This record gives sequence, C-alpha cells and structure tokens, in this order.
Amino acid sequence: MTGSAAVTTNSVPSGGTLTSTDPEICVGESTTFTLSGVTGSPTSLNWALPSGIVESSRNANTITVTGVSEGSGNISVTPANSCGNGSALTAPVVVEATPNVTIHAPDEVHALEDVLFSFASSINPVSISWDFGDGQVSDQNEALITYSNEGTYTVTLAVVAASNCSDNASRQVSVTAPRVLDESSIKNVVTANSDGHNDVLFIDGIERFPDNEVIVINRWGSEVYRKKGYANDWDLKKDDKYIPAGNYVCIVKFRDSVISRTITVLKDN
Repeated sequence: MTGSAAVTTNSVPSGGTLTSTDPEICVGESTTFTLSGVTGSPTSLNWALPSGIVESSRNANTITVTGVSEGSGNISVTPANSCGNGSALTAPVVVEATPNVTIHAPDEVHALEDVLFSFASSINPVSISWDFGDGQVSDQNEALITYSNEGTYTVTLAVVAASNCSDNASRQVSVTAPRVLDESSIKNVVTANSDGHNDVLFIDGIERFPDNEVIVINRWGSEVYRKKGYANDWDLKKDDKYIPAGNYVCIVKFRDSVISRTITVLKDN
C-alpha cells in the first residue's frame, strides 16, 4: 500500500504579554487584564489572583477583576494546550484603600443661624468638596454655614485621598424658621451680689445673635450700660460698683429687631 497523511506538529504555548487597563485601582474598582501574542494555540488559560482581588468576569483572553481589600501582588496566567502548560505570565496589580467618609451635622437647624459641618474619614483626604444644597460650597475640613431660607437641603461631600481613591457622602438637613428673641427672653429680676446665682443680666438665646447690642437705662432715661456683642456677662457693676436697686429698662437690638423689658435689680447683701 502506498499513501500519505498530513501531520501537524504543535508545541506548548510560549511567549506573549499580559497587560492591564489600570494596574492601580481602589477598593471597589475593577480592571481588565489581557493576554496577547502567545504562540502554540493555547486551548485554556489558568488564572491565579493575589489576595484582595476577586474575579468579576472572564472572556476569551481577558479577565476582569475587582479590588476588595488593600494590598498588592501579581496576576498570573498560565496558557495550556494538549502538549502541556506554557510558562506563566504575570502582571502587577495594586489595590489602594478607599476613604470611608461620614458627615457630622445636626439633622435640624434654624435659618439665619450658623451651623458647623465637619466629617470623619478613614483616610486623610487631599481634596475636599462640600455642597450644601443651596448654592453654598466649601473646600475646608470644617465649614460654618448659614442657611437663609427654610426647607430641606441635601448636603454632599466628596473627598479624594493621595492615592486618588475617593468617597462621597450625603445627608439631608431640615432648616426651620429663624428663632427670635422676645420680651420674655430678658430675665426681669437680677440680684446684684455676685453669689453666683441670678447675678448677671441674662437674655435667653442671646448667643444666637452675636451682632446684638444691649442697652440699659434707668428710670430717668440715663444710660447705665451699653455693649455690642453682649454674652450674658454683665454683673450689674458700673465703675466697679453695683448700680442702685430699682427698676431699669433693658433694650436689645438684634438683626432688624428691637425688644425691651423692665428689669428689677435687687440687693441681697
């Protein structure tokens, strides 16, 4: 008999390169590794992943992975065919930690009052961006904000770490009507004796209006006290002596309002 047969020779896979779309990712982000240029017609690819990396999807010569914890290592792939395994190819991957951000602020505030916004982060950020929902923004760690109008506002914060990993947080703040002082805010009886009880001119809530002005006049209309930015700190002394017992009129100016009340100064020595 005579005849012929076609003989095909093959060899184990060899050569090739392993590249990624991004060798440095943040926790929660993904990157794709692609194997190319392998000779020997591989029929299977055996992938090995370092700690902190999980497979998201696989397709032909590619694998997409997601970072689940901070760390670094090598992705490796071993091509194989019927002749055996080729040499493993590797490529580095780094997973950076992602900031975990929490906004600190009250749930409810009053319009026209200062509100302090701050935050906590698991990683010190290099970039900070606040948006307070009413057009006000800030790039500071702490921001003192005053809302002009009532309503519900969504406050958002975006931070970026040195690794370029980022996080966002948001919360709603309810802004209610401005608080006001009224006549009853002025305590109408004061005991001038420095015993630590009821011995200063006290105006409830005055600290919410730091631009206030307080004036006290006696029954003859003469001014005995005046101070801008009053902070409940007058002990009823003038020229180091207590003012006489009796009735006085306390006038409080704040914002565009004026209130007054008669106060009685008592002596209890």
